[in-house]
Amino acid sequence: MQKCLITKIVKDSILDGPGCRYVTFVKGCNLNCPWCHNPETKSSKQEVFTYSRFCIHCGNCVNALSADAQLEVTPVEIDNSNSEQYFNAVEACPTKTLEYASSEYSTDEIIDDMRKYSIMYSKTKGGLTISGGDPLFVADFSFELFTKAKAAGFHTAADTALSFKWDIVEKFLPVVDMWLIDLKHIDDNNLKTDLTIANLLKLANISGSKIWIRIPIVPGYNDNEAIWEAMATLLNDAGNAIEQVSLLPFHPFGTAKYEALRIDYPFSGVKHLDDSVIDNATEIFSKHLRPEILTKGRRILHG
Repeated sequence: MQKCLITKIVKDSILDGPGCRYVTFVKGCNLNCPWCHNPETKSSKQEVFTYSRFCIHCGNCVNALSADAQLEVTPVEIDNSNSEQYFNAVEACPTKTLEYASSEYSTDEIIDDMRKYSIMYSKTKGGLTISGGDPLFVADFSFELFTKAKAAGFHTAADTALSFKWDIVEKFLPVVDMWLIDLKHIDDNNLKTDLTIANLLKLANISGSKIWIRIPIVPGYNDNEAIWEAMATLLNDAGNAIEQVSLLPFHPFGTAKYEALRIDYPFSGVKHLDDSVIDNATEIFSKHLRPEILTKGRRILHG
């Protein structure tokens, strides 16, 4: 039975596929989007959040660590590149100043939990969405979970950047009912958009494919009319398999997570995307796409 570190589970999402959905955010991604609002999902290893405002300076975290560490400041300074050495301090903290960024779940635990709410998912035509991170990065876990979900009668959706070799994507075709694809740019080698686009076009040409596109509009990255024109043309060429295209404005809500992980946030200080930018993007996309599939305005929750 496969197990995976999960950073969050949302049992009643209406934003991650059709109907009401059970969304698991897996830990692990093959990209490093600098604006990512879920930085705790980038690494596949366990990490520790530090919320200094909750600290009562009891000293338990220091006492739980090796005397050789010679630590005096509370809370202890966590180095998440070697987080394992701090786990005793996390266990000793009485106020959750130190908190694990994820919990381990097996595929059976998730399916058993979903069954408790099966009426809700059935009535709303919802189901299971695996997000992250990226479900294809933890392919063995995600494949087993999707397989069990379909066997239990749940609709399945993969929220992915699709930036993997086609043989990995192809393996999931029998167990994924819908693809929620993050299209970030038209040409960015660092984020492997060539793979995203190639795989997207292959999927769109497979009979019965159902695809929702999510496009984060990020200041200084892809808030550019030429990029929007190219994206819109690409999606128009992909045809009717594209059932929805969402333009998602950048927000700075991830700032606190970067602080808690003690890592720098490249977009620190960047404000919410102005509504006029989304309006402009919407106008351009509307020239190429069926108006009924275009949505805007939901602020992005992850990269």
